[in-house]
Amino acid sequence: MLYYPLFVILLARYLLWVMFGITLILGFKNNKFLINSVLSLVIVRIVEGIIKFKFPVDRPFIANPNLIPLVSTSDPSFPSVHAALAGAMAMMIGIYFPKYRILAFGMAILIALGRVLALVHYPRDVIVGFIIGLGISWLVLKIRGEK
Repeated sequence: MLYYPLFVILLARYLLWVMFGITLILGFKNNKFLINSVLSLVIVRIVEGIIKFKFPVDRPFIANPNLIPLVSTSDPSFPSVHAALAGAMAMMIGIYFPKYRILAFGMAILIALGRVLALVHYPRDVIVGFIIGLGISWLVLKIRGEK
């Protein structure tokens, strides 16, 4: 039982950084992938920030003080920026590097799951965040005429 919190913290806080690293490494192989990924990530952050400002939702541990989160955070809960960024990267990796698609989406799902298990998001937050990330990446590719 001691390892459960450590595993959840790994998923909730650090696995996203691993995905960033993978995206950067793959970007050295394909410049269009890197440009589109960075563009998607920047737009995701902007959209996510606007939504958090317009529709603030307390985090689970704020709404229920009996919950003790496994990671610290102070901004509103909805939508999950971790899930949005992971979804955006998974979409780009899956499109440009199909042999890594399952790995990328698996990591993105684990990141989203980790945020819920760490008690910092509701399932709705990570689902909407994931959809935002996928949608923005898809739009970037369509607007730029890629893939």
